[in-house]
Amino acid sequence: MKLLVELKLHGSESADMEERFVKMLQEANVTEEYIVQSLDESTISRVKELDPEIRTGYLVALNIGNLPKT
Repeated sequence: MKLLVELKLHGSESADMEERFVKMLQEANVTEEYIVQSLDESTISRVKELDPEIRTGYLVALNIGNLPKT
């Protein structure tokens, strides 16, 4: 099953988080199948640097108009 994986950072990630994540995708042989996205541009850049075959997306927060109170 193809997946869209979002890397959500919490501020206490290990220094090698991206390397370990990319290695995990490579070992599962899904680097050409999965898409990786994040709100953190440096994380996405690092994933792409480690394996250019991984499709990545940079999420940008955008608010247009008034949102309903929920």
